[in-house]
Amino acid sequence: MPVVDPGWQIRPFTAADQPGVDALLDPDPDRLWAAQGHRLHGEARDGDRWRRTLVAERAGQVVGAVTVASNRVHPGRYNLAVEVAAGSRRRGMARALVERARLQAPLPLPLAGKVRPADPAGQALLRAVGGRAYQRCPGLCPDPTATEVRAWAADLSRSGDLAVHPLSELPAGERAELWVRQYLWVHQDWSPAAEGPLRELTRDLVTEADQESSTITVRDAQVVAVCWVFGAPDHTAEIVCETAERATPGGVAAVAAGLARSLSLLAGRGVRSAEIDGHVSDPHLAAVLDTFPPVPRAPLDLVEIDPAHDEVARQQ
Repeated sequence: MPVVDPGWQIRPFTAADQPGVDALLDPDPDRLWAAQGHRLHGEARDGDRWRRTLVAERAGQVVGAVTVASNRVHPGRYNLAVEVAAGSRRRGMARALVERARLQAPLPLPLAGKVRPADPAGQALLRAVGGRAYQRCPGLCPDPTATEVRAWAADLSRSGDLAVHPLSELPAGERAELWVRQYLWVHQDWSPAAEGPLRELTRDLVTEADQESSTITVRDAQVVAVCWVFGAPDHTAEIVCETAERATPGGVAAVAAGLARSLSLLAGRGVRSAEIDGHVSDPHLAAVLDTFPPVPRAPLDLVEIDPAHDEVARQQ
């Protein structure tokens, strides 16, 4: 059993807690956590954007927070985010917060989060609450300007009957449709997406893609693969790349050609870091990444824990 500090209590979040919750974020946080996990906390909501946040308080100060929220795009799981102030860690608080969060969700669905394999505290918490990884993102982070990466891109920028063009050559409506098609098949086997909410979110998302460095790969006048490039505030590019359809002949070559063009353009702009977002189950992208020269990696596990089933405890 975890050693619980008797000086703190867990209670529902209120608007007055927001500054204390904001202060939980480390000075140099993981960028993904800052953009997604930490931002999940907030006031209670109902309906299709259901959310509940609990805080751990000691001596009037917020020292931890946990949130469970619905996921409109992936309705088979709730989103889960938990964090504890640096000075209050290793006391069982994170585990206690997660156990209480399990009682909040109205439906018995798994609670899902993201944990780096290189994060020992996160991995220890996952084991403590009986969680598991259900997907891994390889997390390749090449420097587009590196000699080895430039050479890889030069070798693969064109292949046989394939042509590569900027995303800007497509009308906005076709870009959105491509994202939806690609996203649906990539996630179908392990985290099915709800098409309606996905389409709503896609309208804004595709406008954030860099239209010139993002790449469509074309064969016989048909787009067969798309490489999406998003610019991050710290001048790090984020890349999402796969075929437009699951069954795509020559799909590995099509993804490689698009990724090579995008990396070459980023190198020309002096971008020194690109994070390639994908999954070990992506059939074409995973094969392309296997051909990469050695580059830095920041792998990420998508994890889940079982929901609480004790209805008596849920009502307490």
